[in-house]
Amino acid sequence: MAACLITISGTSGSVVLNYTLGVNEESQTASIGDVIYIDSTATAVTYTTVNGDAIASSGCLTVTALPFACHEVSWETNDILVRTPPITFKFDAVLLDDEVLTLPTTSNYDRYNLDTLASNINNIGDDRIKAVAGKGVDSNRNTINFYLILQVKGTMIPWLRIKNEDTGLPRAAEYLYLKGVTAVDCSPSGYTLYQTCETIPV
Repeated sequence: MAACLITISGTSGSVVLNYTLGVNEESQTASIGDVIYIDSTATAVTYTTVNGDAIASSGCLTVTALPFACHEVSWETNDILVRTPPITFKFDAVLLDDEVLTLPTTSNYDRYNLDTLASNINNIGDDRIKAVAGKGVDSNRNTINFYLILQVKGTMIPWLRIKNEDTGLPRAAEYLYLKGVTAVDCSPSGYTLYQTCETIPV
């Protein structure tokens, strides 16, 4: 089978390259100057610029730019100081459309756990989704409004899944889902910005 050269050009940065071979979806990260060859039978070849102005192109395959989009997920909870333990509702997964990415269970009740949730999402090691910013705002009724901005590659919609861990309640196995809505700004003023990194295949 023939191989096609993928050229990574620009002045700095790297891209995530995605494509399909047969029924398999492939992904790899490449920086400017890297020599990348993929099979000429590859389809749905896309790239997303991770940082800098790096772009991908090829003389024998169509390579389409697939940008990141930001989505905000928000929720409101009782203030931990007026909430009677135990707290059994916890985030346990993030979804990209219908694909479930499991997370370590994380309480959704205070600012510390918002940072933990962001870290857990970023530690999945999936470059298609990153938690990039968040904040908690006190209300005047003993609640906190939380806002989390998720950066997602392409057109997928992110969801956060909440599980009720109290097995003693009726219907305890059911989940709650919070849907991300399009955010105008990926790093708005007043939000804590979270450190992210990209997974580079060996």
